[in-house]
Amino acid sequence: MTHNPVSSSLLHGSLAARFEWLRGALGGLLGLAFAAGVSHWLIGDSRALPWLIAPMGASTVLLFAVPASPFSQPWPVLGSHVIAGATALLLLGRVSDPALAVGLAVALSMAAMSLLGCLHPPAGGTAALVIMADPELTAAGWQLLAMPIALNAVLLIFAAVVFHRLTG
Repeated sequence: MTHNPVSSSLLHGSLAARFEWLRGALGGLLGLAFAAGVSHWLIGDSRALPWLIAPMGASTVLLFAVPASPFSQPWPVLGSHVIAGATALLLLGRVSDPALAVGLAVALSMAAMSLLGCLHPPAGGTAALVIMADPELTAAGWQLLAMPIALNAVLLIFAAVVFHRLTG
């Protein structure tokens, strides 16, 4: 059995370290609820546009559980989701095989994120989501980048920055 430093510190560390997961989870709850609520208020109950995209759940984990990670900084979070969404939109309708289209969207997004210094793993989900989305959603085209993709990312980053400043 291998040594897991995270679970070891939770079991044998200080009382504060044992409850750090609780602070992250509370932040994630508040942050994602804030981002979802404001996005829902701005976008509404549109059938054409969702008010929250699933990859924001994974971004929430990074932003609130490991805020010091290079993957959890504002530019990687925002830049990566926008780049991944744009890359997928550029590929829509140009690659007929859906499996190849998803693979290309994620791979090209990874390359672009790496070149632009904004690698954020959950954005791979954004690229895949756009490629696999219902045609009714992809009919919104480039509007997807602003709402919900960039909007969700900006609100989540804002919530994380405020939460971490308030809680140290």
